[in-house]
Amino acid sequence: MELPMLREARCTDCGDCVPICPTDCLAMKGGMPWLARPRACVGCGACALVCPTDAITMQEWGGDLGGAMALPKSDSNDSSTITDY
Repeated sequence: MELPMLREARCTDCGDCVPICPTDCLAMKGGMPWLARPRACVGCGACALVCPTDAITMQEWGGDLGGAMALPKSDSNDSSTITDY
């Protein structure tokens, strides 16, 4: 399943990704987008498409979809790594 991945250095904390989500799985916490309901995410990519700075990308996720979690972050050089929280 694909989930949104955050390139934190590009995120401006605008929050545009939150209201566009059709399953209401994103929320802002501490000025950053969070997967408040990760199991609700259908991987549609609407959050990535609306992001004005391309801070969100969609990537395959093999981790646990338990409770709320920060959007997985990539490292500073924009490689496609995912960190579980």
